[in-house]
Amino acid sequence: MRRSTKAFPAVGARGKGYTMPSRSKLVFGGNGRLAGALRRYLPDDTRYAARESADPRCMSVGDYGAVSANLFGGVDTVINVAGITSGTPYALQRANVDAPVHLAKLARGAGVQRFVHVSSFSILGRAQYIDAATPPAPNSEYGWSKLTAEEALLALATPDFAVVLVRLPAIVGEGARDKLRRLIALWLTVRRLPVPRAPVERSMISIEFAAHVLAAVADGDERGVLYAADPQPFTYCKAAAVISAAIGRRVGIVKLPNSIVRLLERAVPNLFTSLYAPSVLNPTDNCANFLPSDLYHTIARLAQQEKSV
Repeated sequence: MRRSTKAFPAVGARGKGYTMPSRSKLVFGGNGRLAGALRRYLPDDTRYAARESADPRCMSVGDYGAVSANLFGGVDTVINVAGITSGTPYALQRANVDAPVHLAKLARGAGVQRFVHVSSFSILGRAQYIDAATPPAPNSEYGWSKLTAEEALLALATPDFAVVLVRLPAIVGEGARDKLRRLIALWLTVRRLPVPRAPVERSMISIEFAAHVLAAVADGDERGVLYAADPQPFTYCKAAAVISAAIGRRVGIVKLPNSIVRLLERAVPNLFTSLYAPSVLNPTDNCANFLPSDLYHTIARLAQQEKSV
């Protein structure tokens, strides 16, 4: 699988000027939170499309698999942020594989030059240290669907049709269902969160940071697979300090004995992995390491919001 990990120049927020000439763009998944964040970084003439949308700024196109080629007229770059993270294997195949592949085929036929697709670290399974050489090893139906889509999309690339796959870790700051927000809510309740003795580092990315990265990729010239994450990994110790400062009262951690940690890993492996297994992107393979970190600003904001609930 071809990969490209070269960092691209920073792109300023809309109205502050771009460092690269902007291309005409069409965003699929246009009524989602990530597309909403993208509006801050993409030009005003960007078009947005979704299956259904009550927002007049976003076209309702019905089934993505039935979209016609005339939708791509005058478009240079397509950004696909549509997809689902859970569901039946059939639903995941339809949303995460069939739909983007259909869109990419139409885009290529219509003369679109660039197809940017949001992918996921889930393709790498339980990899604890991630770099450009980490082999795919999905351990979920979602991960397999994203890998299948990647392979099919890369096969469509030509010298005149660049395919860019942006692998992202857990996106945080998305709303009430956000996993990190739920963890913070639990933390505020119990005050001292049990964690392993060994330090746990996890790569994450805020929705705002992800939008900034995708806008930069859309106007870049990279091809193949890119990795992007916040330059600062999440750690429980630093998160505790940031949350404590944000809400004005102390939260902390309790370090579990190794015997308890091993028991949890055997008894509830999926929960253990989501909470305690390290998962860190090598900084040299992070195409977004030019951007200032906002992970802990996001954690502080989520903590303040949960405190006021």
